Amino acid sequence: MRQMQEMTICSTPLPIRNGTHNDSLYVMFEKAIEGKMKCIYVCGQNPQITNANLTIVNKGLKNLNTLIVQDVFVNETAAFWERPGTTPPTSRPRSSSCRRPPTSSAAAR
Repeated sequence: MRQMQEMTICSTPLPIRNGTHNDSLYVMFEKAIEGKMKCIYVCGQNPQITNANLTIVNKGLKNLNTLIVQDVFVNETAAFWERPGTTPPTSRPRSSSCRRPPTSSAAAR
Protein backbone atom coordinates (compact mmCIF):
# COMPACT_ATOMS: atom_id res chain seq x y z
CA MET A 1 0.00 0.00 0.00
CA ARG A 2 2.83 2.37 0.85
CA GLN A 3 4.46 1.73 -2.53
CA MET A 4 1.22 2.71 -4.21
CA GLN A 5 1.15 6.00 -2.30
CA GLU A 6 4.77 6.74 -3.22
CA MET A 7 4.06 5.99 -6.87
CA THR A 8 1.14 8.41 -6.96
CA ILE A 9 3.26 11.12 -5.31
CA CYS A 10 6.09 10.70 -7.82
CA SER A 11 3.90 10.52 -10.89
CA THR A 12 1.75 13.59 -11.03
CA PRO A 13 -0.45 14.08 -14.07
CA LEU A 14 0.49 16.67 -16.65
CA PRO A 15 -1.19 20.05 -16.35
CA ILE A 16 -4.35 20.62 -18.35
CA ARG A 17 -3.67 22.42 -21.61
CA ASN A 18 -5.16 25.79 -22.22
CA GLY A 19 -7.92 25.33 -24.77
CA THR A 20 -7.30 28.75 -26.34
CA HIS A 21 -3.62 28.11 -27.13
CA ASN A 22 -3.12 26.76 -30.63
CA ASP A 23 0.32 25.19 -31.05
CA SER A 24 -0.16 23.51 -34.39
CA LEU A 25 2.60 23.40 -36.96
CA TYR A 26 0.78 25.94 -39.15
CA VAL A 27 0.66 28.47 -36.31
CA MET A 28 4.38 27.99 -35.72
CA PHE A 29 5.16 28.79 -39.36
CA GLU A 30 2.74 31.74 -39.33
CA LYS A 31 4.58 33.12 -36.29
CA ALA A 32 7.86 32.63 -38.16
CA ILE A 33 6.44 34.67 -41.05
CA GLU A 34 5.46 37.42 -38.60
CA GLY A 35 8.96 37.36 -37.10
CA LYS A 36 7.79 36.18 -33.68
CA MET A 37 9.58 32.83 -33.95
CA LYS A 38 13.29 32.75 -34.81
CA CYS A 39 14.13 29.05 -34.41
CA ILE A 40 12.31 25.79 -35.10
CA TYR A 41 13.52 22.37 -34.01
CA VAL A 42 12.15 19.57 -36.18
CA CYS A 43 12.66 16.02 -34.92
CA GLY A 44 11.65 13.07 -37.10
CA GLN A 45 9.30 15.11 -39.27
CA ASN A 46 9.41 16.61 -42.73
CA PRO A 47 7.09 19.65 -42.99
CA GLN A 48 8.20 20.21 -46.60
CA ILE A 49 6.41 17.00 -47.57
CA THR A 50 3.70 16.42 -44.96
CA ASN A 51 2.06 19.86 -44.77
CA ALA A 52 -0.66 20.74 -47.24
CA ASN A 53 0.12 24.48 -47.39
CA LEU A 54 3.72 24.67 -48.59
CA THR A 55 3.48 28.44 -49.13
CA ILE A 56 3.24 29.04 -45.39
CA VAL A 57 5.97 26.47 -44.68
CA ASN A 58 8.39 27.96 -47.23
CA LYS A 59 7.80 31.57 -46.14
CA GLY A 60 8.18 30.56 -42.50
CA LEU A 61 11.41 28.68 -43.14
CA LYS A 62 12.84 31.66 -45.05
CA ASN A 63 12.20 33.96 -42.07
CA LEU A 64 13.91 31.74 -39.49
CA ASN A 65 17.33 32.58 -38.09
CA THR A 66 17.97 28.96 -37.12
CA LEU A 67 16.52 25.69 -38.34
CA ILE A 68 17.47 22.52 -36.48
CA VAL A 69 16.48 19.22 -38.09
CA GLN A 70 17.15 15.91 -36.37
CA ASP A 71 16.53 12.91 -38.58
CA VAL A 72 18.29 9.77 -39.73
CA PHE A 73 18.69 11.09 -43.28
CA VAL A 74 18.85 14.56 -44.80
CA ASN A 75 15.27 15.26 -45.85
CA GLU A 76 13.70 18.14 -47.81
CA THR A 77 13.25 20.29 -44.72
CA ALA A 78 16.88 19.84 -43.65
CA ALA A 79 18.08 20.73 -47.15
CA PHE A 80 15.76 23.75 -47.47
CA TRP A 81 18.45 26.45 -47.24
CA GLU A 82 20.66 24.59 -49.69
CA ARG A 83 18.26 25.13 -52.59
CA PRO A 84 18.86 27.98 -55.09
CA GLY A 85 17.16 31.21 -54.07
CA THR A 86 16.85 30.33 -50.38
CA THR A 87 19.81 31.58 -48.41
CA PRO A 88 19.89 31.58 -44.62
CA PRO A 89 19.84 34.98 -42.91
CA THR A 90 23.22 34.30 -41.31
CA SER A 91 26.49 32.94 -42.63
CA ARG A 92 26.62 29.96 -40.25
CA PRO A 93 27.05 26.44 -41.63
CA ARG A 94 23.81 25.19 -43.14
CA SER A 95 24.15 21.51 -42.41
CA SER A 96 26.40 19.23 -40.50
CA SER A 97 27.07 15.55 -40.67
CA CYS A 98 28.87 12.97 -38.59
CA ARG A 99 32.54 12.39 -39.23
CA ARG A 100 33.55 9.24 -41.03
CA PRO A 101 35.68 6.76 -39.13
CA PRO A 102 39.39 6.70 -39.99
CA THR A 103 40.29 4.49 -42.94
CA SER A 104 43.63 3.17 -41.70
CA SER A 105 44.25 1.28 -38.48
CA ALA A 106 47.15 3.61 -37.61
CA ALA A 107 44.85 6.64 -37.67
CA ALA A 108 42.37 4.85 -35.40
CA ARG A 109 44.89 4.63 -32.56
